[in-house]
This record gives sequence, structure tokens and C-alpha cells, in this order.
Amino acid sequence: MRPRQARRGWPLIALFAAATTGCHAAAPVGQACTEIGAQPGVSVVVERAVVERTTATDPLTLRLRICQTDCVDQTVELQPGSVTVDENCPTTDPGKDPDGSCSASSSPDGTLIGFADVATLTAGPVQVSGTIRSGTGTTKLAQVTVTAETTYPNGQDCPGEAPQAAVRVTPTGLR
Repeated sequence: MRPRQARRGWPLIALFAAATTGCHAAAPVGQACTEIGAQPGVSVVVERAVVERTTATDPLTLRLRICQTDCVDQTVELQPGSVTVDENCPTTDPGKDPDGSCSASSSPDGTLIGFADVATLTAGPVQVSGTIRSGTGTTKLAQVTVTAETTYPNGQDCPGEAPQAAVRVTPTGLR
């Protein structure tokens, strides 16, 4: 009798194996999330009209005060900003361009850009004020409130990274 009972168990095991394998086969393939990260902080664009008020021998110095629970004062290192310019991309006709490739280059746009690292920044309202100094003097930048939001460097299907906010220095102040 023993051999006969053992044979009846195999169909149940086979059914269980098929059911669990089938479940995995039907599961959607997840998106790969790399270990790319993001720094918490505030990105800055100094508009061209503000930059044009200075000369190459008279660089701008931007100092920001960034406040949430606590305040952080930081001098922002500024670099030339740019825009991406398409290099006369070929037609999208697959017969003429089977890879659909295109090229572009970066072109200076007269702005200055920077980033203020703020390790304690959290998602939510952030108060930003500061000063901008050049050879022609120092201008106080009145406080504005912006919102820091969680960034998703790998896309919305991957976990969020550090919160970031953004401000612009315009001829009339921060916005």
C-alpha cells in the first residue's frame, strides 16, 4: 500500500510547482534602479540680465541663507550656464536614419548656475534670501518661499532620493 500512496502525492506537488512557477512568470518585470543619487539642496540660476551688469574681471559672489527648522548660510559657487542646441538632426525616417540617432551640443546662454548643498533639507517649504555682490556693490535679495521636493533620478518607479528646491536671481530679486 505504501507505494500507491506515494504516487498520489506527486500530482499535488506537480500542481503546486506549476501554480507557483506560473505566478512568477506572470509577474511584471521590475525597472532597474541604479545607485545614482542626489544631494539635498537648492539649485540656483542667475539670469543673464543680472550677469550682464558685471564684467569678467568683476565676478559675482552669491551668498544664500536657506531656512527650514534651522538656517544655513552658504556661498554658492557659480559656473556658466548653457542650453542644448540640436545639430540639425536628420529626418526621423527609419530608412534614412535606422538608429534614430541625433547629436546636440551645449552652448553658453549667459546665465550662471550653482547648487547649495544643504544636508538638513527636507521636503516642504524653504525660505531663501541672500546677497549678490559684484564690483558695483552688494544687492540684498529679499526672502522668497519655495518648495523642496523629493527627486527621482531613476524615474518615478524607483525610490526617491534627496529633496531639492530651485531659485532664480532676476533683476528684481529672487523668485
